[in-house]
Amino acid sequence: MTVTVVNLTPHALVVRPDGGPTLRWEPASEPARLDEHASPAAPLVTEGGPVPVVQVDYTGDVEGLPDPQDGVVYVVSRVVAAAVDRPDVLFPQGEVRDSSGMITHCRALGRFTSRAGATAGQAQ
Repeated sequence: MTVTVVNLTPHALVVRPDGGPTLRWEPASEPARLDEHASPAAPLVTEGGPVPVVQVDYTGDVEGLPDPQDGVVYVVSRVVAAAVDRPDVLFPQGEVRDSSGMITHCRALGRFTSRAGATAGQAQ
């Protein structure tokens, strides 16, 4: 069954599998985000001087991720995908960088193993 891919990252999604066609999805108007709370922590004292440290906490509240729909998969950042336990949520996997270090494409889409212990099934 063919699925619809919705790109909920803030940039174009280019997938170039080894030996396969190049596929591209433009970003949706609003990316999916995970709420982040940052607070100052004790600085790291180094031989070159103090370095600020920020304590980061993800609340687990995801914004901008629609409810599951038959025949639709959502591509989000890895951190958003790790925060939800849904087989319809994927992330770029196998990123490829150019000579300046910028990501040009990925080789596949990844899915985290379900927290229930089994690999999540294929999306509809």
